[in-house]
Amino acid sequence: MEKRFVDFFERNYAPINGVPIGRPTFCAEIDNHHEVNVPLKTLTRHGLITGSTGTGKSRVVQLLIEKLSEKKIPVFLSDIKGDMSGFCIAGDTGKVAARAEELNYIFAAKSFKTNYWSSQDGLINFRISLADVDFVILAKLLELNPTQESHLGSVYKYAQDKKIEITNLKNLNDVISYLIEYPEKNIGSSKSSLSVIYRKINNLEYSHLDRFFGLPTFSVADFLSEEINVLWLQNYHKEKFNIGNLVSFFLYRLYGELPEVGDVQQPKLVVFIDEAHQIFANANDNLVNLMVSILKQIRSRGVGIIFNTQNAEDIPEKILEQLGLKIQFALRAFSLKELQDIRGAMNSFPASALYDLKEEVKALASGTAFVSVLNDAGELLPPVKTVIYPPVSLMDAPELVSIISASNKALVEKYCETDLVKSIELGSPLDNVSVSRGGKWDISKYIERKEEQKVKRITSKRNRDIKKFMYLLIVILGLIALIFFLFLVFKVINKVG
Repeated sequence: MEKRFVDFFERNYAPINGVPIGRPTFCAEIDNHHEVNVPLKTLTRHGLITGSTGTGKSRVVQLLIEKLSEKKIPVFLSDIKGDMSGFCIAGDTGKVAARAEELNYIFAAKSFKTNYWSSQDGLINFRISLADVDFVILAKLLELNPTQESHLGSVYKYAQDKKIEITNLKNLNDVISYLIEYPEKNIGSSKSSLSVIYRKINNLEYSHLDRFFGLPTFSVADFLSEEINVLWLQNYHKEKFNIGNLVSFFLYRLYGELPEVGDVQQPKLVVFIDEAHQIFANANDNLVNLMVSILKQIRSRGVGIIFNTQNAEDIPEKILEQLGLKIQFALRAFSLKELQDIRGAMNSFPASALYDLKEEVKALASGTAFVSVLNDAGELLPPVKTVIYPPVSLMDAPELVSIISASNKALVEKYCETDLVKSIELGSPLDNVSVSRGGKWDISKYIERKEEQKVKRITSKRNRDIKKFMYLLIVILGLIALIFFLFLVFKVINKVG
């Protein structure tokens, strides 16, 4: 190994302790005397894993989760395709023996205690109360435009003011339906915008995504165990909705409920988000700013967030500014735009005196990546090309029967019951809602009052019309009388004359 590389590595990466992820390599030679480590302390500064399909992103996510779990650090993974969820099954030694030998890496196939959350029968029900989340996140899942999003916010505000608890999509649509019928109850409401929201919620229910909303909602404490927790979304990834947005609801709960712990030596929880571009696809400033706030403040709660996506260009610049760890796998370029994306992605790394980043990233072998970590001073180190260790658990999507049997039975039972979805009717909780100075809401009195007002308006209009006719008749008769009087006076004068 060349001396200049050894000097660089021993000056920058050798002093770092943490999670070992692979061996450094330079000029096609692997340095089996050193390891590339990700420091635990800096994981709360978040991170980004990028690269084209099939380059090894999923495997490094799996490896990091295994290493953290071995250190008894709680981990949560949002897995959309299901191909990173094989923790409950030991890996196939035969498939990785050659790579392990090449890296002088002691490989021992192993399974891990893993909880699988979803809406699938037999798994742990992952449910969120809509009362616990910001409407901006729900608006992204519903793919609302800014006008529709503002109307959704208005609905939330209306329900909050009237003390109506919205826990699931049915509750929300009941309130929206009510405001469509009686828009005067929420000044500024547009029937057309509310109707669009109503239809989009129905579409979510048609795709069975309504199963993720309601009671009992999950407890954040259940994700702080030493077991790996996976949000398993394989049976939803073909839906037209960006199912990856569900993890945003989870992040918001963590952000709102976990206590401040300040600067920690190792994270209290690390969240890995697969297909992270789904969160930010067509995201407006409201959502981006909310996510920036979460990233900034959640680190003081001891939480690290690692985004996994194909291209850094899919992540807003404001979000990229909050990410410390960077692991860049190969990027394939077949067009001018893709070449520009590569240049942009590699510009986010510190300058390297060892590697031609923009050229070498296009030719990286599968399972090899440029890795850049933060040191103890919070400085992003120049990247080092790294051959990633193979995960020790199954590197494939496990069978449903396997993940059902692996999940913690106590948690399955805890969340197996679902509260019945009850409609919010005008004769139910809205009866006790104060909607005017006149007292409580009563639909029969409201209808009766409306009918009385209608009759009064008709009667008043008829009376006004009669009065106008009488006044006109009196004026006409007066004019006739005046003309007749003047005619008589004229006759008298003629006779006298």
